[in-house]
Amino acid sequence: MVETPSEMFHRIAANLAMAEAQFGGDVDTTEERFYKAISNLDFLSNSPTLMNAGTEIQQLAACFVLCRTSPRAARRSDGPEPRGWAAVEAIQYRRIRIRRLRNHQFSGSTGITDIPV
Repeated sequence: MVETPSEMFHRIAANLAMAEAQFGGDVDTTEERFYKAISNLDFLSNSPTLMNAGTEIQQLAACFVLCRTSPRAARRSDGPEPRGWAAVEAIQYRRIRIRRLRNHQFSGSTGITDIPV
């Protein structure tokens, strides 16, 4: 066994509580509160957080939305089509595919939108 449930709960609580340092909060108290809530099963994170918190991967979310910006969408309606838009879109599509593959390796999913987020 790699870690006991108690060790996993401590790893998750410590990792989530680290955010308090950025906002001037009490990291130790927050970690203790997270641990208590998780170990009592009053709060249970999603799968990526359970598996990845406090690890090198550090992917805590299960779902991501990527915005597929298109020169066609950005152009003025009365202007000419930008030159090379097909190449730009192909590069952006490849980048999105690479991000999606990496994300899916670690229990995440990806949505794609044409609406800026």
